Amino acid sequence: DEVEELRCEMLEIRDMFQEEELYQLQALQLQLEQAKKTCRILQYRLRKAERRSIRVAQTGQVDGELIRSLEHDIKVCSQEKFTLNKQ
Repeated sequence: DEVEELRCEMLEIRDMFQEEELYQLQALQLQLEQAKKTCRILQYRLRKAERRSIRVAQTGQVDGELIRSLEHDIKVCSQEKFTLNKQ
């Protein structure tokens, strides 16, 4: 009878750990999805910046919007890098 009680306690503890691991896995999956979304956005912005830099190289004119856009992208990249490194 005592052995059965211990067995039941072990199963309960195991179930609690499995639930906690499941919650952690779900949280990590959400973070991964957010990171993937951010990466897609940054890839799009990188391609856009590359096109603009080609235009600047051809015309020799730098527009303020390009500089602001690049500064914003650098800030977003830095934040995402910090978030990913923290994990």
